[in-house]
Amino acid sequence: MDHFRFALVLLTFIFTQEMNAQSLIINEVSNGPAGNQEYVEFVVVSNTVTYNCNSNTPPCIDVRGWIIDDNSGYHGGTVGTGVAPGAVRFTNDAFWSCIPLGTIILVYNNVDPNTSLPATDLSMSDGNCRLVIPISNTTLFESNLTTPGAIACSYPAVGWTAGGNWNNTVLANGGDCMRIVDLAGCEVFSLCYGSANTNNLIYFAGPGGDQVWYFNNGNPALQANWSAGCADPVACGSNVQTPGSPNNAQNAAYIGQFNNACQPITPVSIALVNALPSGCLCDGSATVAGGGSIGPYTYEWISSSGAVIGTTASMSNLCAGSYQVVVESSIGCTDTLLVTITANAGLVTPTFTQVTPICSGGAFTLPTTATNGFTGSWSP
Repeated sequence: MDHFRFALVLLTFIFTQEMNAQSLIINEVSNGPAGNQEYVEFVVVSNTVTYNCNSNTPPCIDVRGWIIDDNSGYHGGTVGTGVAPGAVRFTNDAFWSCIPLGTIILVYNNVDPNTSLPATDLSMSDGNCRLVIPISNTTLFESNLTTPGAIACSYPAVGWTAGGNWNNTVLANGGDCMRIVDLAGCEVFSLCYGSANTNNLIYFAGPGGDQVWYFNNGNPALQANWSAGCADPVACGSNVQTPGSPNNAQNAAYIGQFNNACQPITPVSIALVNALPSGCLCDGSATVAGGGSIGPYTYEWISSSGAVIGTTASMSNLCAGSYQVVVESSIGCTDTLLVTITANAGLVTPTFTQVTPICSGGAFTLPTTATNGFTGSWSP
């Protein structure tokens, strides 16, 4: 049997027109250190769902019926491109009906498990935001022996049986792909290598033995955001596989934007950091800071007349008066703070003697010196 393995991840937004608004996306594909020690990792993502600002958990996605497959021939001919018979899909079990955004789903070959794998994990309530599941699980996966056609959309609606089989998605050393297929039976993401060099979304030249391919950050549909590394310290000197965990700090930040880095999502808040009084020239300033929910935050400063006067956390050149500041988190939750800029306590108001009545046609000149000694000019 070929020396190969693989891994994938479900991620957050749909980045090409072909992708759906709610989906799984590939995050890592590994060929493992020996034998058929392959695994697939996914992350659950969406760019359309609405977060509940009163909930401490992210919204969830229904992934029932999504298909995992290797090259069907769509990415190259049947010779030397890893076309394996059939496919595997998530069952219609209620378990898959509500998977929270940001959840990593790791699917592995339990017949020859990778030595870097974490323990099997079927719990959605243990607080680690991941699932680690053998592909042979008869409740959560099912397989079909019908090989899809060499086109983007070609999967059978019938003939699915309980339990996945790694032989339906096995990767060949010389060239192959890992694909995600939506409910319509159409490919929405592919990572390919070697001789499987046709119709690719993400592609790496060279064979797949002892290799792991992983997503970093940004748009997962862009080649520049992916890296390749070694999965076997003996063969190539290192092991950069991260099954069941973010691939690096960048990848952790990407996944964290969906689930607050696997921490409870607290209500959004805004706090006053400092406020300096204003003098004659409207030189007051203030700084606020957003908190809670999921950052980063955007800001909007509103004057007493209702005009938007700024969109940063810090504002300067403020006159004495009251301002509203609205903070919005990355998931659309908002909070409002009233900021008051006081007049400088060292300021003295000039005083003047009340002007006596002036008849129509008369003349009068406003004084340039106040009764308390200040001099200046009038405007208007």
